[in-house]
Amino acid sequence: MKVRYDHQIFTGSRFGGISRYFVDIISELLKIEQVSPSVVTVFSNNLHLKELNNPLPIPAIGPGRLATTVASQINKTGSILALKKNDFDVFHPTYFHSYFLKHIQKPFVLTFHDTAAEDFPEYSELGNNKLLRQLLLDKATRVIAVSETTKLDMQRHYQITADKIDVIHHATRFHELSPEKVENLPKRYILYVGQRSFYKNFNAFLAQISPVLKQENLPLMCVGGGDFSNEEQQLIAQFGLEDLVLKVRADSDEALLYVYQQATVFVYPSRMEGFGIPILEAMAANCPILLSDIPVFREIAQDAALYFKLDDAASLQEKLLEILDEAEQKQLIEKGKQRLKFFSWQKAAQQTLETYRLAAKK
Repeated sequence: MKVRYDHQIFTGSRFGGISRYFVDIISELLKIEQVSPSVVTVFSNNLHLKELNNPLPIPAIGPGRLATTVASQINKTGSILALKKNDFDVFHPTYFHSYFLKHIQKPFVLTFHDTAAEDFPEYSELGNNKLLRQLLLDKATRVIAVSETTKLDMQRHYQITADKIDVIHHATRFHELSPEKVENLPKRYILYVGQRSFYKNFNAFLAQISPVLKQENLPLMCVGGGDFSNEEQQLIAQFGLEDLVLKVRADSDEALLYVYQQATVFVYPSRMEGFGIPILEAMAANCPILLSDIPVFREIAQDAALYFKLDDAASLQEKLLEILDEAEQKQLIEKGKQRLKFFSWQKAAQQTLETYRLAAKK
């Protein structure tokens, strides 16, 4: 079976969850006999894609986003030419542009990662383009949802039948890595990973957790998401947390694994997610996990985490103090090891291949 993937997610982003998802799936599909996946991309600076092939780097031809815009147009032309050749069985676009609809003659599969733009349109930089997404969902032969929660969320926002959606969970490769030491970490700390804006709920989380940080003299170490914004700096100063809320650099997965391993607890306070790969990363690193009590986190972690109520400072503080107990941590770590066995990219790739086969039969 020949599967073609396009350029969309690989042109403008150096890294990120979606590009990593496609690379991990494709890497596993390449190991399966009689399956031929390929990405049609000429120019890319995506670090994950470099694991698969060696696309030409996007040249620095001008200020701002000019180079990326030109590279995107070249990549789009390449994707269209590949579609017109029609020498594949299934097409899998990597994002939600509709450019390919007038060129494609074969079935296509669409992956739906979350409904953040739909649930929080005021926070979406791209806008809530529901008409475009509905069009793509209508035209797609099969649709992959990354969790049961996302499947239900899709059905809340769009006209789509449940039998058209296949739920295929993400996974992690962190258990396959060797940690790379990161210097100057505190002996004890709470870990926060990823973006901090909007529905990630960081500012409210920070306000609610500040009494425990001070009481326990327990730093909050933040990885990823760029430098603290002016608003975040003001909030940190307002609560007197300048020495307790800090940034740490982890420039590789191996370094990030080490940061997880050394953490006292990993906290994920989001208001919504489509899946939550950092949960699996923490499990792979034997790091105790504290999560906001939202459906997708219950689906992924089950009893391998503690949960706190959103917008309830007392609940968060109570659960954080509870998870600092060593006996509680040992239980959660052991449950995390068992829960992690449910997720693998090999399993996800096999399920994805079955989705492709169903699509190809249409």
